[in-house]
Amino acid sequence: MSAKARARRPRTTKRQSGLPLFPIVITVVVVALLAVVVISAIGDDDGSGDDGGVAQTRPVEVAGTPLTAFASQPISEDTALGAAAPTVSGQDFTGGTVEIAADGRPKAIAFVAHWCGHCRAEVPRLADWLDDNDVPDEIDLIIVPTSTSSAQPNYPPSEWLGDAGLDVLPTVVDSDASEVHVAFGAGGFPYWVLLDADHEVVARMSGEFPDDPEVYTTMFDALAAGAPVTDPRS
Repeated sequence: MSAKARARRPRTTKRQSGLPLFPIVITVVVVALLAVVVISAIGDDDGSGDDGGVAQTRPVEVAGTPLTAFASQPISEDTALGAAAPTVSGQDFTGGTVEIAADGRPKAIAFVAHWCGHCRAEVPRLADWLDDNDVPDEIDLIIVPTSTSSAQPNYPPSEWLGDAGLDVLPTVVDSDASEVHVAFGAGGFPYWVLLDADHEVVARMSGEFPDDPEVYTTMFDALAAGAPVTDPRS
């Protein structure tokens, strides 16, 4: 080939270095999707998300002076004994309004957490008692599922309590900040607060009760009669 022919030959464009554009776009999209999944998982750790269309925490309105923080002591030495309890307006798992208010009726309030082993032992016992007994007509038995977290075992609490049969009871679903539990003294679970007809504290108890159905009968009957309540664990 002559030098003149070689001079007319088209010049070959040098290929640019680097990764192809299409794989880069795919990688960026995948990373972005993974980020969304991680953020969503973190955001649901407080249990405030919907599960099967049921919100596991609910907004609450708490009015009045919070009770003093609970400390393990005999009922007679509780600093909240005789104090007026806060008033609560909240929702059950269906969205219905449920209140804890001064309406002239004594109340037994059970605070439970779905991840608490002692609660998971006592809730079925209370359900068994309800199968064979009636709550005295004079009092209200109220369940407060609280301290809810989707990152903890036995979630969601709506299914747990429903499967146990306690969804027949008035239920105040606590907020994601556990405002009701805190307002009533934040005792360890299970945590019972008993109020008289004047909405004043007659007993607060923390911890699992003995495996004896009579403990509920004795406690509820005493509350209904306005008699002193004794701690079943003592």
